[in-house]
Amino acid sequence: MSKSNFEFLKGVNDFLFAIARAAEKNYPDDPNTTLVKLRQFGEATAKHLAKLLDIEEALAKAAKKAEAAKKRAAKKAAENS
Repeated sequence: MSKSNFEFLKGVNDFLFAIARAAEKNYPDDPNTTLVKLRQFGEATAKHLAKLLDIEEALAKAAKKAEAAKKRAAKKAAENS
């Protein structure tokens, strides 16, 4: 196969490069595998960006707040029953 469209990732994020390269390699013969690899690429990219932007911590805090609110609402509903 010729040069990858994702060569710019090589040396920067080899994991993302490997997934993208696998998607390209499988495209002509196995489009289903290509779709799976592209999904993995998207998920890995999102996780990488979240880590770089410290979004994981903010999401964890938001999830804890939502869980606490849910528990308060359930407790209040039980008291009103």
